[in-house]
Amino acid sequence: MAFILLGLRVVPGLVLVLFGLAKAFEHQAAGVAAVRGYRLLGPRSSAIVSAALPGAEIALGVLLSLGIETRAAGVLSAALFVGFSAAMASALLRGVANECGCGGALRTGEVRWPLVARNGLLAASAASAALLGPGDLSLSALTADSPVEGAVVLVAALGATVLAFARLLQAKTPPAATTGR
Repeated sequence: MAFILLGLRVVPGLVLVLFGLAKAFEHQAAGVAAVRGYRLLGPRSSAIVSAALPGAEIALGVLLSLGIETRAAGVLSAALFVGFSAAMASALLRGVANECGCGGALRTGEVRWPLVARNGLLAASAASAALLGPGDLSLSALTADSPVEGAVVLVAALGATVLAFARLLQAKTPPAATTGR
């Protein structure tokens, strides 16, 4: 059972970390374009979502993977995956062709129904982790009655906040022009 709980946490957690890092290393304008492409938010809201998403994904992914505040991280991660699925399904049903934006710089392709299903499975996995708890193979279990867990939560939250502000500042700077040399 401990390994099942570990898998329920780690799979969606690592997906969030990987895709969050990929988004963090792309230029903010590309992230805004991906969010805007769904035609659900205006320019200002798209910039804010695009700036906040990488940090939120990385922070939630780290917490979920390590089994820290698993119930909260699981619920928030599941909500994020459900939100991604809803945006994708909405675009598909409206006939809006859009780059998924899931993997940021990894370029995961256009929105399609299998991606909606993938996010649904990841949401179910994260929600299951939230319901069942972190299990014995988690940092929470290993550091019971220790300030380590609180320190990791604080560092993850601060890192997500700094990354979001850096991306908002980057949004004000246009991408570097390339020369044809």
